[in-house]
Amino acid sequence: MVESLTREFQHWQRGTPGRRFIARYRHSRREQLQVLSWRRILRWVIGLTLVAIGAVLTVAPGPATIFFIIGGGLLAKESRWVARLLDAAELKLQPVVCWLQRHYARLSPPNQKRLQAVLLTTSVIGIGITVTALFR
Repeated sequence: MVESLTREFQHWQRGTPGRRFIARYRHSRREQLQVLSWRRILRWVIGLTLVAIGAVLTVAPGPATIFFIIGGGLLAKESRWVARLLDAAELKLQPVVCWLQRHYARLSPPNQKRLQAVLLTTSVIGIGITVTALFR
């Protein structure tokens, strides 16, 4: 399973920015005859669940992003609309990510470690607050 995910990620990574998700969607449509319908339903259920978890975790700075990315990726394989939305979002966010990477690279190694520690601590606190609020 890990090998399959690794191959799929590498295939996605080689794609053209702004066209990766729609290409993945089209590839999925070509394979549709080979994939059982229960697998497609399972992708929808897992994708929507991950996006819902991401929505609940938006109060925490880091973890919601991971759930949105994974859930959106699963949904993009099944929905042309989601694939187009993610391609457009990728193009809009690419300059922001490049700017953040440049500024992070300029930090000294001790400051990079401090920033990582702050982000990790904030994420753990955010998850703790979210879980506490959910189970009250």
